[in-house]
Amino acid sequence: MCSQFSGRAARSSVRHIAAHSPISRHIAQFNIARLRHPLGHPLTKPFEDLIDETNSHAEASPGFVWRHGIDTRAPDEDIYGDPLMTVNLSVWQSIDHLKDYVYRGFHRDVFRRRKEWFDYSAVVLWWVNHEDRPALHEGKRRLDHYLANGASDMGFGFREVIAHSD
Repeated sequence: MCSQFSGRAARSSVRHIAAHSPISRHIAQFNIARLRHPLGHPLTKPFEDLIDETNSHAEASPGFVWRHGIDTRAPDEDIYGDPLMTVNLSVWQSIDHLKDYVYRGFHRDVFRRRKEWFDYSAVVLWWVNHEDRPALHEGKRRLDHYLANGASDMGFGFREVIAHSD
């Protein structure tokens, strides 16, 4: 799934950098993207054709821990009430592992094409205990808070990582 920073998040002045998440903490990410055209539309087909391969690359990536099993093509839970909204939720061992997946290799090439398929996207990150598997509603709540209030312990972006308080 592709994502980008919202204008609000990119302008945030918070610049706390945490190098690596310790063993007790992992990083969760929740991202949304609103399709320009519905699933099944010819202009959305290239994106649909890449979903399984993108998920496989994520799951095989160093540092990958877990992802919510929701499938954009047949969502288990519709938390937005919008058939054009896609969601993705995953947990990674560290921010560095997540960044490597998002901005390098296969996903980077898919990510660069996001404007072909989406008219809006946003992402939020937050620290979780290593055994936690967040729910979609938690991701939505944290993203809403981040977009409205900027970076905090509730959520942040890649550009303004908030160090955890362990």
